[in-house]
Amino acid sequence: MKVITWAPNSNKELDKIFDHYRQLQFVDSSHRLSKNYSKDFYKFSIAHTIAFNSKEEPEICSSIASRSCWPNKVYRVMNRLWKTKNHRVKHSTFISEAMIGNLNSQVKWLEQNTDFKLFFISREKDGWRDWSINKFKEQFSINFKKAEGKYLTCPNESHDDCWQYIIYQGDNVVLNDWKHKL
Repeated sequence: MKVITWAPNSNKELDKIFDHYRQLQFVDSSHRLSKNYSKDFYKFSIAHTIAFNSKEEPEICSSIASRSCWPNKVYRVMNRLWKTKNHRVKHSTFISEAMIGNLNSQVKWLEQNTDFKLFFISREKDGWRDWSINKFKEQFSINFKKAEGKYLTCPNESHDDCWQYIIYQGDNVVLNDWKHKL
C-alpha cells in the first residue's frame, strides 16, 4: 500500500487522479452525500490524500480541510473521505489498512507543513465516536479523544448539518475557542 498526501496544485498528475475520482462521487446521484464532492467543497482543502492498493489503484481518497469557523491551527483530517469502489462491510470490526494509511499520511503532512494545535474527524450523527476511538487505539495505538457536544464545522450556524460530533488529537484548550453545543 502506498499513501500520498500533497498540497493541491503541487502535483498535476495526482491532482488529475484525485479530481477524476472526486467527479465520479459527485455525479453519482444515488449516493446520499454526492453533493459533498462538488468542486466547491474542496476550496477549503489544504492537502489531498490518495491511498493506493497493492495493484497501485486508488482505494481511498480524502482531504485535509481548514475553515475560518474553526479556531486557528485546527484541521479536519479524512475530510470528504470516499472509497473509489464500494467495499463497505456492514458492522465492520476493523479499520482498513487504507484508512489508517490515509490518517497517518495526513498527520505526517500536518506535522511537516503546519504548526497545528488540533486535528479532528467529524460526523453529523453520533454513535461512531466510541467505536472509532477504541478501534484506532486497539488496532493502531492511535489515541483520539472524544469532545462532548456538537461543534460548528461549517459557517452556517442555523443549519443542523453544520453541527457535528468530533474526535480529536491535540490541545483540548482550543476546544474552548470553538463554537459548540452541549
